[in-house]
Amino acid sequence: MVQSSLSNGFVSDAPLLKLSESENTITCETVSLVPANYTWMSCSSSIDKYDYDQVRGVSIPDIYTHIEIQISSSLCSLSHCSCENDSYWEEIPGTSQTDSDILCNKTIKSSLSKELIKGLMWRFCLTNSFGSWCKTRYTALLPQKPKYQPQLQIIQMVGPNDNDYIYINFKDFEYDLKWEFPRENLELGKELGSGAFGMVVQATAYGINKPGMSQQVAVKMLKEKHQAMEKEALMSELKMLIHIGHHTNIVNLLGACTESGPVYLIFQYCCYGDLLNYLKSNSEHYHKSVTDAFVKDRFSSIYHNLQLRKSELGDNYVPMYPSATRGQEEIVLTDPCLSAHPEILENLENQRDDLQTLTFDDLLSFAFQVAKGMDFLSSKNCIHRDLAARNVLVTNGRLVKIGDFGLARDIDNDSNYVVRGNVRLPVKWMAPESIFQGMYTMQSDVWAYGILLWEIFSLGVTPYPGVKVDHTFYSMIERGFKMECPYYASNSVYDIMCECWDLDPNHRPSFSKLVSFMCNQLTDREEKVGM
Repeated sequence: MVQSSLSNGFVSDAPLLKLSESENTITCETVSLVPANYTWMSCSSSIDKYDYDQVRGVSIPDIYTHIEIQISSSLCSLSHCSCENDSYWEEIPGTSQTDSDILCNKTIKSSLSKELIKGLMWRFCLTNSFGSWCKTRYTALLPQKPKYQPQLQIIQMVGPNDNDYIYINFKDFEYDLKWEFPRENLELGKELGSGAFGMVVQATAYGINKPGMSQQVAVKMLKEKHQAMEKEALMSELKMLIHIGHHTNIVNLLGACTESGPVYLIFQYCCYGDLLNYLKSNSEHYHKSVTDAFVKDRFSSIYHNLQLRKSELGDNYVPMYPSATRGQEEIVLTDPCLSAHPEILENLENQRDDLQTLTFDDLLSFAFQVAKGMDFLSSKNCIHRDLAARNVLVTNGRLVKIGDFGLARDIDNDSNYVVRGNVRLPVKWMAPESIFQGMYTMQSDVWAYGILLWEIFSLGVTPYPGVKVDHTFYSMIERGFKMECPYYASNSVYDIMCECWDLDPNHRPSFSKLVSFMCNQLTDREEKVGM
């Protein structure tokens, strides 16, 4: 029914709101005689008002959200929904186009991506000086199987604001065939992990580094029954990794098999597994310093590879460097005597690893190395989106490497990934802007790094111990709640954690600053030991 409003002598009919649906969008078209504001909203069908999202009043930009949903013809009765109360409606952004004619009529055409609809009901509202009008639809949303997407993404800024960015799609990039590795030279071994989309297996690669030499590698692949778009996504990931390049503190790509069979991505193999389990399994062997664990005269040389000289505080600190051939890294000692006798070094390192001792210096070294890896990724405009101890791997010499093996993680059975909307997310590691706005940037990775620091200096305790992820948790994060100092952290390390957890992303330290901070921490430790 058409309504009229009287204001300042003018009579205006209520605008007619025309709603239409396509496969991917919902569109509303209307005409307003005066300037108007228009809003899209959605609401859950759950009786429990917090069950659908556990937060209120959030805004999710459409280009940052990857919720896969399906529209069905089922209708939701208001008697079974919690949307009668205005506070249950959640504002979400849509894209709009307007045109005005000489009579000041404004034609408004606004579209909403179906990916943004988080409940069973959605509403379009228009407000002008004559009043407000809304159109509501009730639609059942059924989650589809999520599509595979790597956690690592390269972003490109498209505007002046922090959230003005897009993910670069490597689909149309050309694959460099120099990375192709003969499939027949790859001998697959045991499974290392398996998830909804694929798996990672240990393998032996013959000649991937040097002719006639074999090397243990990790091979990432899709499951046997996969969709064409998943293969396309894995190929895009391959091309993105080639673009990113090599760094000591990331799990580096060594090659790929893309021809005459399933796509295999071949990575460095890290023999000690993920950092989270490494910390937990060695937590009983923690010592404040290496001298607490060893007889100083016999074992002091083991720690020479962690010494920091002021003239060597740059990228050369980490006790390994990339060799001329891909996939190989060699240990570099600051002690020239040990450098001249690699057999002594190997023996000392093997003893050090076998004894499974952990010291405060080790924890600082892990933190420093991860900061260096993330600083490298951020220099490539690459964001991780799931930085956590479970995604950092440990190899010989206590070298740590940042990885992305989400394809092989069973997140449905991993308590670290919490259902939020239609997806499972690592909420306890996520920055507020990622939780509430779906926005991922280098600054949100810095927040996650702060959580990772807490994991490291608690020796693998789950963040926010004893706290359930519910409405109370989300409210705590919104209010700026910070965890207490973990047991094994110094005051200065805890202070940098708190800086990483600043609610304002622009006030968080950069990864380059975090690298410098951890360098200074290690230097101070060495100076105290040398006194």
